[in-house]
Amino acid sequence: MTFTSLTFFLWKKRVTLTARIAVGQSLLHNSGFHLGRFLVQMVTVTLVIELFGALLLFFADPQGFSPFSALFHATSAFCNAGFSLHADSLVGYKSDWLVNLTVILLILLGGVGFAVIVEGKDILLSRLRNSKRE
Repeated sequence: MTFTSLTFFLWKKRVTLTARIAVGQSLLHNSGFHLGRFLVQMVTVTLVIELFGALLLFFADPQGFSPFSALFHATSAFCNAGFSLHADSLVGYKSDWLVNLTVILLILLGGVGFAVIVEGKDILLSRLRNSKRE
């Protein structure tokens, strides 16, 4: 549903008001949201998380994770796909806490969904602002 909406948005096709309201209610429980802004924010957040995960994997083991391999594994973990470019999957990293923690966090963030990530970010920023005032 997201990629179809993004495709229509990028092709500058008109998305009906009914479709926008349906997407808004199903994803964010908000009937008055802007579809384009939502799609751009979702793709941006997803790319930032995957790129950060890829950087962590690359710096954890530059010989084992080339830049492409690190990005592939980060994307695979975020999408909960379970694919690996290594013959033994990630068994060779069973004692590497940084690789394991990175993969676990990517799986969790990809599994909870975009709305939860955005709401969690908003709650965290609100608490940080409140703690600065005190």
